[in-house]
Formats: sequence, C-alpha cells, structure tokens
Amino acid sequence: MRLLVSNRRRRIMPPAKTLRALGLRRGMAALDVGCGPGFFCMPASQIVGRDGSVLACDTSPSMLRELREQKKRLGLKNLLIRKSRDPAIPFSDECADFVMLGFVLHETAKTKAFMDEVHRTLRPGGRVIVSEWHPRPTAYGPPLWARLGIRETRKIVRESGLLVDRGWSFDDDTYFVVAHRKNVAGRPAIGFRAVETITRRKT
Repeated sequence: MRLLVSNRRRRIMPPAKTLRALGLRRGMAALDVGCGPGFFCMPASQIVGRDGSVLACDTSPSMLRELREQKKRLGLKNLLIRKSRDPAIPFSDECADFVMLGFVLHETAKTKAFMDEVHRTLRPGGRVIVSEWHPRPTAYGPPLWARLGIRETRKIVRESGLLVDRGWSFDDDTYFVVAHRKNVAGRPAIGFRAVETITRRKT
C-alpha cells in the first residue's frame, strides 16, 4: 500500500498536476475506479471543489479503510467511497464527467464487462482516462504476463463503445489512453477544454 502513495510515485507522476492536465476541472463529477488509498481521488476532491464531487471505489477493504481515515482526517465533504466487486462499479448510470482508471484495467478478470460498466457510469460527452504499464521489464509494477500494450488497451476501450481520442507514453514505464463517450443528440457536451500540455514525463 505504501508504494501506491509514496513520495517517489508522487515525484514521478504528481497526481494533482496530472489530473488537471488531463482535463479535470472545478465543479465536475469525477469517478476513481480502483482508487486504492487515494493517490488520485484525494487531490481530485480538492480540484473539483465544493461544487463538484468525487466517487471512489475499490475491491480492497484495507485500501478503503485507509482512504476513509484520510477523508475523516481532512474533513472532505465531496468524496463518496464505496466497496466494489469486479467487474461491477457501485455507482449510478451517467454519474461522472471524468472517469479515472489508474493502473486497474490489467487487474480485472472480466475486461469487457468492466469497460461496459465504465461506459455506463460516464455521462455523454464525458472523458475516461486509462493509465497502464508498458509490457516490458520495469523496476516495479505488475508481472509482464498481466500487462496490456497500448494498442490492446485502445482496442479494449474502443470495443466498449467509447471513442478513443489519443494514447501516448508518459515515460518508459507507463502510458495513457484518453477516450470519451459519444454525446447524445440534443444534449450539450461536457465542458472540457482540450488537454493542455499532454502529461509526458521527461526521462
């Protein structure tokens, strides 16, 4: 658990800076699936502010226990935490403008069902961010057999009905894929600005 929120990880991928670069803004409803002890959802709650909300879920009771302790300690009112069970996401249809899948897609045993759930929870025009490990040896991360290449991830996301916008390497170890849910006729698009400086770590 400590590795998930370590200072080293924060230096490599500063969570607040990363979320802002990927389009998270004040007033949005964000969903962090596989939130762990809060690497992304804790700074997300600060970014979206009082007018926004953050929904967080994970399958691990110990991770959620740590997250709830942090929420209580900081007095966060806009963070809702629930336990999930793969592949289900325990939140309502179209509940989020912004869905973060931070290094969790490779962990699900039911990829299609999981991504169908992501599609279900995303509002029309909303954005989903997938971060994953390149399928090559690294100093840390999941075993090679569990990793997904960027092309495979793009294919999985696209087959769920989401529209892939782009994918790129963050550094030698990890990458991002950004997609969105097609807007329904007659409904306004979510007010995303174009991704600013695409998050890319200089190595």
